[in-house]
Amino acid sequence: MKRTARSILAAIAAGIVALLVLAPKPWAIATILRGEMGLSPQLQDHVIRGVWYGGAIGLVFVLLLIATAGLWVGGPSTASSSGRKPGKDRPEIPDKRSRNTIIILALTATFAAGCTAFPRLSQSLWGDEDYSLRFHLLGQFARAQDHPRLEDGRPYFLKLSWMNTAFGYATTNNHFLYS
Repeated sequence: MKRTARSILAAIAAGIVALLVLAPKPWAIATILRGEMGLSPQLQDHVIRGVWYGGAIGLVFVLLLIATAGLWVGGPSTASSSGRKPGKDRPEIPDKRSRNTIIILALTATFAAGCTAFPRLSQSLWGDEDYSLRFHLLGQFARAQDHPRLEDGRPYFLKLSWMNTAFGYATTNNHFLYS
C-alpha cells in the first residue's frame, strides 16, 4: 500500500515538476516591466502567478506526503494483526499521531492558500459579484410604487432581513454563497 501511494504521489510530483518547467514564469520580463512602470497586472499575470506558485506549493505538499506516507498509509489488515475475527470488515481508525499529522497538513494548506490569495483582496468585485452583494446582503434602493406610505416614484432604502439574505433568492445563479 505504501509503495503504491508513493508511486502515485511520485507521478503527481513529476507532473507538477513538468508544469513548473514548461509553464511561463512569474518573473518574466514583461511582468516585471509592467510592475516597474506602475501599470496594474493583467489577468494573464495573475493566472501565471497563480499556476506557478500553486504548483510550487503543491509540489512541496506532495513531497511531504511522500515523505510521511508511513504515517498515514495503512497496510492490508489481517485478522491476526488487528485482533478481529475474520470476516469482519471494519475500517482502521487512524491513531492520534496520524490524525494530528493530517490536521496540521490541512491547516498548513489552508494557510498557504490564504497567503496566495491575499494580494488579490484589494481588487474590486466583478459586476455579477457586486450585484449579488448589493442585492442579497447590503440591501438596495427601490422606487416607492409598492410602498403604502411613500409617494409614487420616491426612492427608499429596502433593508434585508437575515432570512431574506440566506433564503430569499429566486434563482440558484448569482446568490452570494456562489460568488
